[in-house]
Amino acid sequence: DLRTRRAETLRGAQGYFAPAWSPDGRYIAASTVRGSKVMLFDFRNQQWAEIAVGWGFMKWSLDSQYLYFLRHGSHPAILKIRIADRKIEEAASLSDTRLTGHLAGLEYSLAPDGSPVVLRDTGIQEIYSLSLFH
Repeated sequence: DLRTRRAETLRGAQGYFAPAWSPDGRYIAASTVRGSKVMLFDFRNQQWAEIAVGWGFMKWSLDSQYLYFLRHGSHPAILKIRIADRKIEEAASLSDTRLTGHLAGLEYSLAPDGSPVVLRDTGIQEIYSLSLFH
């Protein structure tokens, strides 16, 4: 509560981590420590619901319509789930991408249009130069 500066734990949130609050303030998404589940807390009904199987640090679209998360395994990808009907789509395949990042081997974000931006490992064979000043 920003007005009173009082913090409290959400009911039923034990065992969840990496929370991501939706931009519209209606939802909080989190991952389970075990089981690789994507959980969603709806402030309107004050309940948690399992909405997908996946893992990773989740990202919200700017309009709060989609939640992005990771699929690991033989077909790694960034997936997105439409919150209104829980439809899951692949936003970007990561199968042919050498991933890198500070945690879990992947760092990603979203462009303003919702497309994934992925940090990839190009190794030491590809060297690029970027000049910011003339």
